[in-house]
Amino acid sequence: RLHIVVNALLLFLCLSVALAGAAPEGAGPAGLRMRSFVPPRLAPAAWLALAALLASNAVFHLVGAVRTRRFSPGMVTGALLYLPLAIYGYGWFLGRAGVSAGTALAAALLGGSYHLWSSLLHRLRSRAAEAVS
Repeated sequence: RLHIVVNALLLFLCLSVALAGAAPEGAGPAGLRMRSFVPPRLAPAAWLALAALLASNAVFHLVGAVRTRRFSPGMVTGALLYLPLAIYGYGWFLGRAGVSAGTALAAALLGGSYHLWSSLLHRLRSRAAEAVS
């Protein structure tokens, strides 16, 4: 259940970042108008942070598959889609879109830190559960 919720939130975040960088007010097909909670001026940084999150998730799945010697579906998506997309996207935003190196680094640190704080929260929940039992 947790993975379904996390992936639903991730899809919502992807849509929000896409809408932030889309046409004014997120004008879509057939006159559909949608807005993002991400301000348009932050769309490039949000895209970079999201790409870093997805790339770090790809590395997480790849390392896990190697360590356990078991197949992980996330490993395929990560290796074939997320890692190349992040590499290309960072190059594009730094080169053509005028994003500063500082912004790119901050986005990489923010997005790439997901597994760090996720692991810390898991450890805290485990300790709390052990203390109760």
